[in-house]
Amino acid sequence: MKMNKFWVVWNPNAGAPTFRHPTREQALAEAERLAARNPNAAFVVLEALTVSRAKTVVTETLSEALPFRS
Repeated sequence: MKMNKFWVVWNPNAGAPTFRHPTREQALAEAERLAARNPNAAFVVLEALTVSRAKTVVTETLSEALPFRS
C-alpha cells in the first residue's frame, strides 16, 4: 500500500495529531488558525518523511510440552 506524503499540526501540550493535511500550505494555515485562537499555545507543523513496514511475521514455538497436562 503506497502512502502519500502528508503534514500534521501538533500542540506539544495537547494530544497527538489526528488530521493529515495533504499539503504543507494547508497544515501551515491550520497552525496559524489554531495559534490565533490560542495565543499562548504553540502549534508545530510536522512533515511525514518516511514510513516503515514489516514484510514478514515470525511465529516462534516456545514449548512443545504443556506443563499443566498429565
